Amino acid sequence: MKWIVIFTGLLLIAPAYANSEGQKRSLAGNRTLTYLQTPPTVESLGDAFTEGIFYGRIRTNFFRWEWDDENEVARRRDHSILGLGGSMIYQTGVWNGLSVRLGVYGTSVPLWRPDRDEVNTIRAGKDTFSRYEVKQGNSFHYIVLGEAHLDYEIENHAFRIGRQLYESAFTASNDTKMIPNTFDGVSWQWTVNKKTTLRGAWFDRQKLRDHTEAHDVITFRDSSGESWANQDDSAIHRGLSYSNFRGAGEDTDHDLWIGSVNHKPVKGANLQASTLLIPDVLTHLSQQ
Repeated sequence: MKWIVIFTGLLLIAPAYANSEGQKRSLAGNRTLTYLQTPPTVESLGDAFTEGIFYGRIRTNFFRWEWDDENEVARRRDHSILGLGGSMIYQTGVWNGLSVRLGVYGTSVPLWRPDRDEVNTIRAGKDTFSRYEVKQGNSFHYIVLGEAHLDYEIENHAFRIGRQLYESAFTASNDTKMIPNTFDGVSWQWTVNKKTTLRGAWFDRQKLRDHTEAHDVITFRDSSGESWANQDDSAIHRGLSYSNFRGAGEDTDHDLWIGSVNHKPVKGANLQASTLLIPDVLTHLSQQ
């Protein structure tokens, strides 16, 4: 590869409900967000909605690739791509420990985009649109429900049900482009004490950044053999394909279980053990 130019920008919109510093969120280097201002606890269900907070975000990503040796067979072709998009998230107030978060995300490639028969040559810029949708004859623009979950907190326990971001030793939102990676299911957290926290999750579906629909958490390709319609993350094991599972008499719908314990024995030290289970497919243990 000769050279690559990447430009990424974003604007966090906070015209109202801002704190004294004018910020509602802070952005970490890995693009995860820390919410500096959250909705209040309210006395009635009606107040939960009227006291809710909107979080807006505008994003842009530009990519330019130049190859030393363009090669059609190897899918190496010079290209430019510009993505524009953003999100609008609404978080209700907390009523009897309950709250709801809804997040709508959108992306568009209005300029410097490939021809439809060249979308398989796009590299880092692929997450600015859906290759599968374009291949099916649809547009380079789409809007999705990126987050939709019910939260419940009681004493030292917190539960989340629905489509959600989940950062762990095995999963990440990977929110570096336009739309984050999310999971459908249930997660929980138990703050045992100031030093120890237990977390767990069960997910049966995942929606990758450039997908409009949720899909299985590990199965590569779908029943038609289309790789972009199912789990096509770059880290996927291509041997775990729909046809291979079917050929072995196995199910193509899988559950993902995650558990972790985090302990801080002394100031500045952090111990974490995590485990992942996909029944009949994979078990993994991580220690840090």
